[in-house]
Amino acid sequence: FVATILKSSEFMLNVVNDLLDVSVIETGQLELNLETADFKQLLIENVERNQILADKKQLSLNLSTEEIIPMLTFDTAKIEQVLNNLILNAIKFSHAGNQILIDLKKLDDKVQVSVRDFGLGISEENQQKLFKAFAIRKTYGTAGEKSTGLGLAIVKKIIDGHHGNISVESELGKGSTFTFTLPFAN
Repeated sequence: FVATILKSSEFMLNVVNDLLDVSVIETGQLELNLETADFKQLLIENVERNQILADKKQLSLNLSTEEIIPMLTFDTAKIEQVLNNLILNAIKFSHAGNQILIDLKKLDDKVQVSVRDFGLGISEENQQKLFKAFAIRKTYGTAGEKSTGLGLAIVKKIIDGHHGNISVESELGKGSTFTFTLPFAN
């Protein structure tokens, strides 16, 4: 009973935090604490932390990155939130025993991160609404994990605030790839 209460309490805390994030963002008051930092190292550490959760579903997180990635100016906490959301969604919607591919590359004037899973996929109809708060009703992961539908709306606003872009490619039953970019200079 205690484990169930704890799990439910954590889910509710996440919902409240997401609602607070959405309300702040929707009022146009997204504050970014920009600093120059090592984006590649942040990504490596994030993948390592999330591997613990992936292990519970027997998933492997495979990171590939170019050798040299320039320092970027970004809000570390907000970009960490973006990475967590995308990787945790990939874990949530993947079947046990699969892999998740995370790719970091340098383009002309920006970096690009892709998170690809081979899970449930997203219908074309839902892809159109994916980055809007409250547009998609509750969804469940492959192991019954709950989702509020707020995370990707928050992710989009954070990426927009950094003058980047985010997109999705998905096919039902074959998985999804979320890709975002961040410019070298904001």
